[in-house]
Amino acid sequence: MLVIWAVAATLLMFPITSVFWQHLPKLRFVQLPWRWLLCLNVAFALLVTMGTRRWLSRALVWVVMLMVIAFVWHRIQAPWWDTAADIQEMRDAFLTGQGYEGTDEYVPAGADPYEVKKDAAKVLVEPGSGHIELLKWGPEMKLFRADVLTPTSATLRLFNYPAWNVEINGATTATETQEVTGQMMIPLKSGENRVSVKFVRTWDRTVGGFVSLVAVLLVVALVVLARKRMRRSGVPRPRQDGGRTQSILVATSNPGKLRDFAGAASSHGVSLAAIPGFSSLPGVIEDGLTFEANARKKAEHYSRYAPGQIIIADDSGLEVDALNGAPGVHSARYAAEDPRLAENNMDDEANNARLLRELKNVPPERRTAHFVCVIAAARDGKTLAICRGQADGRIIDSPRGNHGFGYDPLFFFPPIQKTFAEIPVDEKARHSHRGAAFRKFLDWYGAQSESAVEQ
Repeated sequence: MLVIWAVAATLLMFPITSVFWQHLPKLRFVQLPWRWLLCLNVAFALLVTMGTRRWLSRALVWVVMLMVIAFVWHRIQAPWWDTAADIQEMRDAFLTGQGYEGTDEYVPAGADPYEVKKDAAKVLVEPGSGHIELLKWGPEMKLFRADVLTPTSATLRLFNYPAWNVEINGATTATETQEVTGQMMIPLKSGENRVSVKFVRTWDRTVGGFVSLVAVLLVVALVVLARKRMRRSGVPRPRQDGGRTQSILVATSNPGKLRDFAGAASSHGVSLAAIPGFSSLPGVIEDGLTFEANARKKAEHYSRYAPGQIIIADDSGLEVDALNGAPGVHSARYAAEDPRLAENNMDDEANNARLLRELKNVPPERRTAHFVCVIAAARDGKTLAICRGQADGRIIDSPRGNHGFGYDPLFFFPPIQKTFAEIPVDEKARHSHRGAAFRKFLDWYGAQSESAVEQ
């Protein structure tokens, strides 16, 4: 909508749109100088800053926009505004009846204000055709009496805008426009004519106000409905801590994990993102003996690089009963010569190949396995919550499916009679260990948000 408005507002300022005046006569009374794009710039600036999460980013956007304004001001187009002296001059001109100071910015398109005689009478008829008596000449109301001998026209020192409503002896009368100056011309009948010219609210302004009201009500309704939907789904509203909205960032660069988390989050109306600049941050040696220890270590470490933000980190892996729980915390480096070394992560194919070798002589009924995921949530170096999820299945003889990652092609999940690699991300999120852990995290996060709101 913002782009459509920008294009429309810009095109209306070019002569090519003059053809619309034939079908929309009142369009020629609309003033659209280039500085009106300031209205668009304000909306653009608000949307850009609202789209950034951190106050530092918002400050940088503000500085950049300020620099653009300064550059345009000094190099392209100096700003325009009315000074106190300009306002005083226009006020004096109005009080004396002279009107605007000769500028053509406040007149109908096509009218030449410089042809208007500033010393002419406010109401003028043909010499000798009658007598004019001014009764009132205010900003929104003009009243005069015209006694004329024959039908004629009165020319007012007033531009013929659509908002002027003319009545003669109580009856609404159509006016004409002087071709060169754009002044109002009122037809008079012979005899006494009591003429009133009132400034009224035209239908287009009423429609514009109604559209604006509807737009405001629509925005309010959408916000209310969105909040109700979040409450019904059990997804918490973002916490407000000291006026700052708490965001949820994921401490991982693993695209597979990010997809799994996103799949679990999307059905709850929650959006997650990786920590900005995650790849450039110092890494963590995952040397813990349990999934919880590694998840806690990562969450606490990376939360120190995003002050005030909630960071979630997980450690997950596969536990096979016939292998006494292996690969376990070494799942990502199971094929390495020494899986205990944290830096020896291997590719999925190598890990899967070793797993199949280890289970070569194990019958299907003893190939039971469990995918385990532990999520730790931390803020400012302190763990806030630990959430565990588990999915029970068995390991099959050969890979099946093209989705997922890690051991998914070998992990057969009995409730759906498929491997995790045979189902899309959103469906996997409903059954997987990572989805289960994330739903527990959402429950915790919702309870924290609700208590914050109550306080």
